[in-house]
Amino acid sequence: MALLIPGKESPRNDIDIYLEPLIDELKVLWTSGVPTYDMFRQETFTLRAVVLWIISDFPAYGNLPGWSTHGKLACPHCNYKTESTYLKKGRKYCYIGHCRFLPMLHVFRRQMKAFNLSDEREQAPSPMTGWECLQRLSILQFKYGKTPRKEVEDKRPPPIPTVGPYKKHSIFFKLPYWEHLVLRHCLDVMHIEKNITKSLVATLLGIVGKSKDNLNARLDPKLMGMKSKLQRKFVNGKPKMSPGAYTMKPLEKELFCKVLASTKVPDNYSSNISQLMHVKEKIVNQLQQLGDPRATDDLVALANGPSKWCQRYKIFVCNRFKFKVRGTQSNRKYQNYGVFLQSDVPSYASLCDWNPVIGLVNYYGVLTDVFEIKYHIERIMVLFKCNWFDGISRNTGHGVKTDRYGFRLVNFNKISSPSDPFILTSQALQVFYVQDLIDIEWHVAIKTRPRDFFDMSSTHNHDPCDRQDVEQATGHNDEVRVRSDVDAQDFEEWL
Repeated sequence: MALLIPGKESPRNDIDIYLEPLIDELKVLWTSGVPTYDMFRQETFTLRAVVLWIISDFPAYGNLPGWSTHGKLACPHCNYKTESTYLKKGRKYCYIGHCRFLPMLHVFRRQMKAFNLSDEREQAPSPMTGWECLQRLSILQFKYGKTPRKEVEDKRPPPIPTVGPYKKHSIFFKLPYWEHLVLRHCLDVMHIEKNITKSLVATLLGIVGKSKDNLNARLDPKLMGMKSKLQRKFVNGKPKMSPGAYTMKPLEKELFCKVLASTKVPDNYSSNISQLMHVKEKIVNQLQQLGDPRATDDLVALANGPSKWCQRYKIFVCNRFKFKVRGTQSNRKYQNYGVFLQSDVPSYASLCDWNPVIGLVNYYGVLTDVFEIKYHIERIMVLFKCNWFDGISRNTGHGVKTDRYGFRLVNFNKISSPSDPFILTSQALQVFYVQDLIDIEWHVAIKTRPRDFFDMSSTHNHDPCDRQDVEQATGHNDEVRVRSDVDAQDFEEWL
């Protein structure tokens, strides 16, 4: 069920008035159900339905559940344990305390100078349950509906004592099961990712008017008594902005834009970034995730051997990924030929070792061909033929390495022996490669996951698409780092 509400015409908190008929129907679908005819079985059954969760963007989150998404307690997850401070120069709230979500022994928890001068020792806050929300809302009163024109000048009476940033009593709590749901509201991250990416890229490129590293951002740390190296300094009587560790030289900005302009990602991974780049201007435009009885037949099919003829594909979809043979994508804007494989490989200490150690090994390659092999009794097997990058060759050297930031790089000029190029389609995961423009032989391998796949399991298994861990890259340096090889900027440029 989708609902689209125009921004200017949005009823905001009064949306519950329009949802009242829907809630009444949902209550009927939960309690008594509705007689429905099953066309397949040719019979009538009682249809029941339940709302599992609501999906909205962050501004709409404040209108549906009723928790204010502005102010010092704007985080609905941290709720009353939200840590925030008001920036006097920036005139906005800044939300801190993010290190609480890291493991207790993480090095970032002890780095006071690099963050907000506080030693994070607290556990991560837990979201409120439905029962706790009802207890908070039970002592509040709200007035719904638009104010009549003749009472525009009259002030709406304030609600009787409030205990938090609630703006209303959510109508969804009228559903008998709503307070018992563990996950009631989900955020659509499309606009969140877009806005964060735009701000991050604009800050790295130093785009005036869009960068978050502006005049007010340098004045607030002085008022807070922190990050002295990034505060405003005077050189020959002129105010200067010391370059941060993220400040890039003009040549580095151009190199950064060239990397984005040359990046080819798989289909449906993101928009075509290369069309949004202006390398010369160094600007990114509007950036817009007992056995099966068939076993005997399988053995018979294998015993009879495959057909002498096979079918080849240039495009093949498996494991929710769309793969394309490399030769078909030489001039395309997208890249779908990257293949990633994880395999258990035994490791022997010597020729006399009878107790090998089994370890998980990662393989990176490019797809060169797809074969569909047919067996007896209509059995079909599809194989990927790949060129694998050499990771452990003694003759040609290593073709796979990991840099100090945790990124995996592969050398396109070092291919392993072609003696074992085939894998099953069920084993294939997708990666894409971004060329290192400084050392052009090496490419960064970026692992992807299907955009419509979500793992709802409670246990966390090893995921090859997990983000890189920067803890080892930063080390135990608790100092605010600045660049000494970049000239400081004049404050007048930001005015």
